[in-house]
Amino acid sequence: MNRPLPAVTKTEVGLLAALMFVLPLLEVPKNLLWTAWVVVSCLALWRDAQQRKLEGLPAWRWSRWDGIFLALLATALLAGLGLAEPGRTLKSSGDMLRMMSVPWILLRRGYR
Repeated sequence: MNRPLPAVTKTEVGLLAALMFVLPLLEVPKNLLWTAWVVVSCLALWRDAQQRKLEGLPAWRWSRWDGIFLALLATALLAGLGLAEPGRTLKSSGDMLRMMSVPWILLRRGYR
């Protein structure tokens, strides 16, 4: 049984649009908008998972895309471990996490 994807809220769309606007411009607004969008989207994902549990369905379905995103994040972390400067490793891993979280959440939230 295929359940329709949950509706994306106007807050999520507004935060994502603002993030796309400031992406090439300023670092601080980009980080703040990304954080706000991730928090709002993850809360919505959690709310949807709770609703699925109440309906007797599994809260989370693992897809091939989840595995691909997880593999990309893992390879970025493993590649960064070989750097001579440990501080750069964490920074580059954070950048990769930020870049990969956007399409992953877009996939999970069901944007059209």
